[in-house]
Amino acid sequence: MTVLSQSPRDYLDQISFKIRPVFDQPLDVLTSVRVGGKADYFFELTQIDEIVQVLRFVSEFQLPFFIMGKGTNLLVPDSGFRGAVIKLGGDFKKMALQQDRLVSGAGVSDQQLARFAKNHALGGLEFLKTIPGSVGGAVYMNAGAHGESVGDRLKEVRTLDLQGNRHNYSIKELDLAYRRSRFSDSPEIILEAEFELTPKPIDEIQDKENRLLDIRKKTQPVGKKTWGSVFKNPANASAGRLIEELGFKGKSFGGAMISEKHANFIENKNGASFEDLLKAIDEIKQSVFNKYGIELETEGRILRNLFK
Repeated sequence: MTVLSQSPRDYLDQISFKIRPVFDQPLDVLTSVRVGGKADYFFELTQIDEIVQVLRFVSEFQLPFFIMGKGTNLLVPDSGFRGAVIKLGGDFKKMALQQDRLVSGAGVSDQQLARFAKNHALGGLEFLKTIPGSVGGAVYMNAGAHGESVGDRLKEVRTLDLQGNRHNYSIKELDLAYRRSRFSDSPEIILEAEFELTPKPIDEIQDKENRLLDIRKKTQPVGKKTWGSVFKNPANASAGRLIEELGFKGKSFGGAMISEKHANFIENKNGASFEDLLKAIDEIKQSVFNKYGIELETEGRILRNLFK
């Protein structure tokens, strides 16, 4: 029997997965903003061989796919995703020390990585305690906060391309910039990252984390259903300040509301739809451009172009 004569589900039944695929997986429950329809296929993969198998699957059936981290910077249409969503677990959630380097799988959360570094008296990643994402996503977008970014400590990244080939990239090859890396324009899957940290007393690390967490609690809508920071800061300006100056704080768009605490956050206040959030984003972008001539760029991923 040829692949094309099989259904996708029959094809997947022949593959051995540690965690079986889920069909028609709701994505709203997996995103921080709690918006999004169902994905046709959802995979939690535990090792490289499983990733290779799924890459063959999506290639054979010409399906779109994307890698999902913690779902904190992801906006999914209510109509759902006619493709495969991949989440990295198992081997990709491991951390280890190798000489002077901290090695982390892409599926580790930013906060878990910060805690691991602190427990080993290694400083430099305290700011990650305030970012509710994953290591893979942090590397992908060179995430940062409080004047620091992942690229400040990143030394090497290991990936898998869509043909199943592995690659190692040194820091010089990552093309790091503000909220972007070479992976912003590359379909490679980030598997693992190495960080070079600095020995530091645990109590000093804890003190810095506490200060940063306190700032975040005072200035951002912590605990609310948001999409994270909506826009990147333009050169020499603050996106939140520009939006606030235009009077958007507290303004509602259907079930979505511009945060009253920080204007660069949009809250799912009352059952917001994908279209509610898009309307808020588009109106803010247009207003900022009209007033200041600045083209705001979204920080997270909007998956509107991968749907039928």
